[in-house]
Amino acid sequence: MDMKNIFVTCPTMAVHGGVRVICEWANHLSRRGHSVTLQIIRPAGYRWDNWIDIDSTVRIQVGQAINLNGYDTAVATFPAAALAMDADSSFCKKFYFLQMAEHLFDPNPAWHNLCFQSYKVKMPIIGISKWVEEEVRKHRGDGKMYYVGNGVSDDFKPGQKDEGLTVLVEGWGGYNDAKDVDLLAPRVAEVLHREYGAKIIAFSQFPLSFHKKAKQYEYILAEYHEAPSREALVRLYQRPTFMLKASRYDARSCAPVEAMKCGTVTVRAIERGDDDLIDMANCRKVGYDFNELLYAAKSIINVPDFRLSLESAAIEYATRVLNWETRISEIENILING
Repeated sequence: MDMKNIFVTCPTMAVHGGVRVICEWANHLSRRGHSVTLQIIRPAGYRWDNWIDIDSTVRIQVGQAINLNGYDTAVATFPAAALAMDADSSFCKKFYFLQMAEHLFDPNPAWHNLCFQSYKVKMPIIGISKWVEEEVRKHRGDGKMYYVGNGVSDDFKPGQKDEGLTVLVEGWGGYNDAKDVDLLAPRVAEVLHREYGAKIIAFSQFPLSFHKKAKQYEYILAEYHEAPSREALVRLYQRPTFMLKASRYDARSCAPVEAMKCGTVTVRAIERGDDDLIDMANCRKVGYDFNELLYAAKSIINVPDFRLSLESAAIEYATRVLNWETRISEIENILING
């Protein structure tokens, strides 16, 4: 395949799964011989070398102005960049890599309008979730769209589990309208702590004080980790009996599949999303409902052999499907030949 000059935007370097995926794209495309530039729009305040590696072969530049001159292919990764690229007259292939139905993050009408306009761009959209494609097509019609999956870094691998019942809560509190707005995960964790004596550990990209709505459940926490480093995150995924994660919507959340590759089963509450999670096959996946999530968690605790079978299936799925070499081949073909 011909080597190309590829430009990729990244809105921020905050500790976030979507940012990790963008950086993985940049790294793996560079390893295949392409000249890759990663433009970070808002880098201030974040030290990304603590939680993700960006290959030295990837050219990093910072700033809001987007200049596509000299590039063969350009990838927008957030609404404003998608609209700016779509209006740009530079001669290069352009794509919008859309990791979520962005308008669901914020009810602000101006934000909704920006997102809806970005769904209508002339350039193809690359998505990672079937339901997000359905949502976007309400605005886009039959405009070109591609569907790809994510991989998981080989940094994530099984390790030693804690003794006794340990439950990891990812996210702890909802921070936008698509997340755990009803605090299902802390509420279920509180029941498991009270009824089973479960040790509750949690992490989030934010300090604990940020999650004000969940303050009443802080007393159950044995540990809380803010924006853990890559090494700390791997260890957090390895340790628990299972992980609890709840959100209303996600396209393809990184945390459950990263935990999966570390040999930890996720008990997941969600209305729509997470295409890799298959209930009763490699996880427990239920609706965004307190009672359903609690019942699913108890099914993991009360039937240890069931949990062990899900762990084995999760590791097998992660090894077979969630590898970047397979995923990046599909992505590379779209970017070069699409």
